[in-house]
Amino acid sequence: MRNVYKLLFAAALLLSQTLFAQKDDTIRILAVGNGLSAEAVTRDLPGYFEAAGQKVVLAYAVRLSSDYAKQAELARSGAEGFSYSKLSGNGTWTEERKVSLAAALADEKWDIVSLQTQSAQAARRESIDPGLGQLLKFVRKRTPKSVRIMYFQTWPYANQSTKHWMAFGHNNVNMYPQIAATSKEFCEKYSLEVIPVGTAIRSLRTSFSMQGDITYGDHLNKTMGAYLCAATFFEAVTGLDARDYTDAYAPYTLENHVRREMAAKCAHYACLKPFEFTNMSSGTGTYGSVEAGLPNYDETLVPQYTLPDPLVMNDGSPVKGIEQWEGERREELLELFRSEVYGHSPARREGQHYKIVKEDPNAFGGMATRREVLIYFDSSEDRYIRLMTYVPNGLEGPAPAFLLLNTSGNASVNEDTNISYPDEHQLIQYEIHGFPYYGQYRHFYPLELILSRGYAFLTFFKSDCDPDFDDGFQNGIHPYIYKEGQTFPEPDQWGSISAWAWGMSRVMDYLEEGQTEVNAAKVSTIGHSRAGKTALWAAAQDTRFAMAISNCSGCSGAAIARRRYGQTVRQINTTFPQWFCRNYIKYMDNEDALPVDQHELVALIAPRPVYVGSAAGDRWADPKGEFLSLVHAQSVYAMYGYSGLPSDEWPDVRHPMIGDHMGYHIRLGRHSLTGYDWDRYLDFADIYLK
Repeated sequence: MRNVYKLLFAAALLLSQTLFAQKDDTIRILAVGNGLSAEAVTRDLPGYFEAAGQKVVLAYAVRLSSDYAKQAELARSGAEGFSYSKLSGNGTWTEERKVSLAAALADEKWDIVSLQTQSAQAARRESIDPGLGQLLKFVRKRTPKSVRIMYFQTWPYANQSTKHWMAFGHNNVNMYPQIAATSKEFCEKYSLEVIPVGTAIRSLRTSFSMQGDITYGDHLNKTMGAYLCAATFFEAVTGLDARDYTDAYAPYTLENHVRREMAAKCAHYACLKPFEFTNMSSGTGTYGSVEAGLPNYDETLVPQYTLPDPLVMNDGSPVKGIEQWEGERREELLELFRSEVYGHSPARREGQHYKIVKEDPNAFGGMATRREVLIYFDSSEDRYIRLMTYVPNGLEGPAPAFLLLNTSGNASVNEDTNISYPDEHQLIQYEIHGFPYYGQYRHFYPLELILSRGYAFLTFFKSDCDPDFDDGFQNGIHPYIYKEGQTFPEPDQWGSISAWAWGMSRVMDYLEEGQTEVNAAKVSTIGHSRAGKTALWAAAQDTRFAMAISNCSGCSGAAIARRRYGQTVRQINTTFPQWFCRNYIKYMDNEDALPVDQHELVALIAPRPVYVGSAAGDRWADPKGEFLSLVHAQSVYAMYGYSGLPSDEWPDVRHPMIGDHMGYHIRLGRHSLTGYDWDRYLDFADIYLK
């Protein structure tokens, strides 16, 4: 039977290629199913056909949340229970109207009709028939004998999805084999071709290192997910190689050519083997895929480079003093980072306000008072940050503080079960199934040590501003602030790092306006990895922060980009596209064209103190490049009369350098935030925050 299917598939591809040989021919496709079918044909598929120079009529007839049985029931009853829309010749979709399936089938002489069941049922063979057989019988009676009826194979959900997961152990690896087996069984039983989107997605998840996922719950995201679906659908119905059109079709939602090429590659192999995913992994470990570019860990291979001078204006003239730096050059640099790297952020919202919702004056046996404060972004109270603060008791006057963006939820910071867990509304926004247990990452946050040294500790979960995966900027604060009609950030508008930094500034608003326990004039940003990038960017923009600390922040944080050591601009844009503005893509494999480099990000913190920490085993973050950013930012600190580092020579491991308004250390170990790091940061803070 497998050979019979292969022959049918080959014959269908030959037929489709013959149909497409004449450029004026039009192919007519009707997608029958539910909302997933509507998304499949409306998002990127029209663009793919246009890029190939092929005329197409696309339409969908869908019933939301329906399976084959429901679709067959509605079809046979003649009920006008399907939403129907069609892509017109001028490139616009007709307004949806309610029709019977018979009317939709009669509207055009369809070449292809795809059928799709409810995604939660796609892995359960007992749910497919008799509904599929009944629906097929209905469709075949009302379409030409030449019509190609295709089984639209859906996909396993993202692991963090909260929907329909009990039968699969909340794991898409368990769901996919059942989807593949079910679709194969019924394609063979009814001599159907398949549109193997589920296989393409499984291949991508296996082969391509990326942060997050390409599905948003049970729906594909509007970036790589939509593109992969279109590439698979296109190749399955035309027989044309989707890989040939990734340059011709580059939507603004997926400008990164590496991600387009990988999506099309997975689509192509899925069409060759529709029921068996293909593992194209390089085997180089997390974030080290061949497509993103393999890292260089050889110092002798670091290219020659010339850094831009932070004290030279855009027009080439030198900065003549502090007044010109603060009045002109600083704003020039901020604008370059905003427009080319992190993206512009909006101002605070009108109606921003605060509410203390929980308080414990006896945290750690009376050592501190713990509070939870909701920072509402505006008067609507639809979106908010849940700020958690620990303030040491018994201090004379308000406490200096560290503000740290946490990446796993406030409850992960400490094992105290009185800390609020995310509510259902937040979990829906985050699209998270399960959560770290109380105190799971407490080793990152030695609260008793911090409090005993006389500092307050402030933190909030990054997803309160933007969940950290590529969802097309739909589930964070971005759409909350979009202009009317806007669905995606402009090329120079904020990514996730700017959204998180924006949230840190909203915390500073609260410290200035809503409390007296923390000294708002003595707050240091601090962060590890992506949060370290955020800590630097937040302090660079918002001069209310008194100090900035970056721990293992690496590429696009403290490390010099032009060194191309460890993680590169290509790799970080490919793996974490949501972090930056779209303009940053221009500098993949093109770092020398950057109008800025990360030493200028450090310089923007001047004259305030800055500390950078590295780890010897964290080559991915380029520890030497992190140190060199401090070295090359010293000229700006010198303008204020500060000498900076005690030496320009990269120090040995565990020999911290505490200079004049600058600090640095490199420790043993790998990518983490450790007790050794905190000891150094607290010593530095004792000098400048007390």
